[in-house]
Amino acid sequence: MTNENLDVSLDHLAGFDLRAFRHIGPYAQKAAGFAQLLSCLPPDWRTRGWGPVVGLYLSDPTRTPPSQQIYLAGCAVPHDTGEVAGLEPWCQRPCHCAVHRHVGPYDQIPDKFRSLYDRELRRLQVWPDLAPPFEIYHDDPEHTAPAALRTDLCIPLRP
Repeated sequence: MTNENLDVSLDHLAGFDLRAFRHIGPYAQKAAGFAQLLSCLPPDWRTRGWGPVVGLYLSDPTRTPPSQQIYLAGCAVPHDTGEVAGLEPWCQRPCHCAVHRHVGPYDQIPDKFRSLYDRELRRLQVWPDLAPPFEIYHDDPEHTAPAALRTDLCIPLRP
């Protein structure tokens, strides 16, 4: 973990509707949740205008044993989207967030989140809300080099 300050913006993010797969288990294994999500989405989900892909951390990893951690691997969908077999609906409310654009391999994300919570929020004098932190994935890892993957790390903030 680096001691350099991260580039963090304070932004209001619009809410969004998701269809999500609920992964229960270590966050380090959340890729399995994304595999399940993608297997449930219709093949033309991108041409339907669905996306981006979003991940939500529903458990605090400092308080929840890895085997009980809950992560939602989801895809943003239009509000009027019906049920998608194998996926649950989730509505992310609009929120004020601390946002860090991570560029690099996904395995660096946990350290970046730790830095955000341990240093950056204090440095900016903002405090996390009870809403779950989340990631917004901007690239397809099948077609983007790991060093170029863009992921927004978002922490909802108290008003």
